[in-house]
Amino acid sequence: MQVSAGHFKLFSITSPIYTHHLPRLSLPLSCRGVHGVLLELLSCRPNLHTAVEVTGGNQLFHVVVDTDTVATRIVEVLTRDRMGRATFMPLNRINPSDVNYPDHGSDAVPMLKLLKFNGKYAPAMKQVSLSYLCFAMPAWGKLS
Repeated sequence: MQVSAGHFKLFSITSPIYTHHLPRLSLPLSCRGVHGVLLELLSCRPNLHTAVEVTGGNQLFHVVVDTDTVATRIVEVLTRDRMGRATFMPLNRINPSDVNYPDHGSDAVPMLKLLKFNGKYAPAMKQVSLSYLCFAMPAWGKLS
């Protein structure tokens, strides 16, 4: 099964749990201060899809919101209308620490530098891909 979000496509997520609940979240996601599911807010080169999927895991399906107040309002709607559950990443509460990467020359690049996203989502992206490096594989000659 293919899950598509803009330029980013994941092919190995086959759980019906993910695909079943994402469309149901569309009603409350139209609220002001809701940016969307993290997966929809980033893009990367196709050869990095697996690395991003493994790195992000379930966090790719967290909903990015401006504040915890917005998240609370949406939880109230989800509960009231019995629409299921969602996990939120309020931008006002995320405070990832900076990482000092070891020097591996040009063979290693922080995962964060390989992702394309709007700068206002930087805290959420750092939270997910905080300390991961992508290494160039000598046999293949490209980042994997």
